[in-house]
Amino acid sequence: AWHFQEMSGVLTTDSTTNNRHLTAEGGATTGTGQVGNGIVLDGSNDQLEAIGFKGITGAAARTMETWVKTSSTDKALMSWGQDAVNAKWIWRTQGSGNHRVELNGGGRESNAAMNNNTWRHVAAVFPENAANLNSIKFYIDGVETGYASGYTTLPATGDYLDVRLGNDHSNRRLNGSMDEARISSVGRSTDWIKASYDNQKSSSNFVTRGSVIGPRIVTSPLVATATVGTSFTYNASAVGSPSSYTILNLPGGLQFNPSSGQVTGTPTTAGVYPVSLIVAYSDDDGNLTDLDSNPDQLGSIFAPENPGDPEQVILSLTVNAVAPTVTTLAASSIDSTKASFDGNVTSTGGDAPDIRIYYGLTDGGTTAASWTNVQEIGKKGGEFGYVIGDLNRRRGMIKDQEKGLTGVRIKADVPLAEMFGYISTLRTMTSGRGQFSMEFSHYLPCPNNVAETVIAAQKEKKAKKD
Repeated sequence: AWHFQEMSGVLTTDSTTNNRHLTAEGGATTGTGQVGNGIVLDGSNDQLEAIGFKGITGAAARTMETWVKTSSTDKALMSWGQDAVNAKWIWRTQGSGNHRVELNGGGRESNAAMNNNTWRHVAAVFPENAANLNSIKFYIDGVETGYASGYTTLPATGDYLDVRLGNDHSNRRLNGSMDEARISSVGRSTDWIKASYDNQKSSSNFVTRGSVIGPRIVTSPLVATATVGTSFTYNASAVGSPSSYTILNLPGGLQFNPSSGQVTGTPTTAGVYPVSLIVAYSDDDGNLTDLDSNPDQLGSIFAPENPGDPEQVILSLTVNAVAPTVTTLAASSIDSTKASFDGNVTSTGGDAPDIRIYYGLTDGGTTAASWTNVQEIGKKGGEFGYVIGDLNRRRGMIKDQEKGLTGVRIKADVPLAEMFGYISTLRTMTSGRGQFSMEFSHYLPCPNNVAETVIAAQKEKKAKKD
């Protein structure tokens, strides 16, 4: 149930213990209501959303009530579910101003209009053990309406979109005001609906209204988006007067003010960060927020382990990467069997890029598909170097290549005679970044051309001794 007497930041609180608070989106704000204040929607980009509350699903009983003041038609009052056959649930006005509940497949409609720009109490009741959607009843100012059309199928409302007030799956945004909105998981009786109207109508002489008191909660949005290299600000807020804020797991480049809860800076690394918000108070509000007598705290470093431990409050902060900047040098140490490639990632854009080297016997230009070969050398940040073909020149047989976070590990069988002095050559070709290790593997017959060279050298050496 939402009374709309006041908003804490962008939240209007649920007066029940379910804590299904509504977030005001667009420019929705409070104004004059039927009972004290109400919520005002402009029909353009305003709506209220109960984040995390999926409404009443399946074919379960439900009741929806609200006071509404509007002169427009074909506008949404409440909606949730999935936009699929029989899986969505929309309560709205029809083009004539009549009540309508629809499921994407059919709907039930009243024969009485409510769009006369005065406050009207409206309700829709879908009872327990309903045969189909035609079991629904519509009420205006406590009186059941007649019906103009029906639908002989049960709803199968999906667990999909959050409950929204003033908007639906077809963006039929309400231009008007709402007050005293309720969603119940039971089918309310005719007497209940009549009493709700009588208790709050303008001519009532027995209605009383007191202040709405609820628990302390975080009122700032718990989803935010930033971009690497762009200034970012987020303002943490909560009900009441917090004494301090602690904000943990911020990405690089961001910092927070413990007094105000403001996060500022320019993020340097991309990713999705579960940022922990902890709000401390200097006093206790009794048993509204928690059951102890210690100063209240919202959020925690760790997930609760014992009864009474505070729940974590997590801000999901997405930092989007930007395009990296990479400079490359012309290939060097080129011969018939190898070449060395060097470059520098001068800016990662927040996420180290995967580097690929394209090469071949002809120039493929800037079109990747025009090159005959490609070698992935892994994620790089800063200077990098890579040698292609050098082990083949040394009579090596490549057995495996494994891409890592900072380069590529190559496993190969190479004759020992070819490896003398290789570390100097490798360091030169990779700007000092390459390294290798070796261990004995097996013996193989010496190739004829190499054998002939060795035999000739030995004969020449022996001849000199003689």
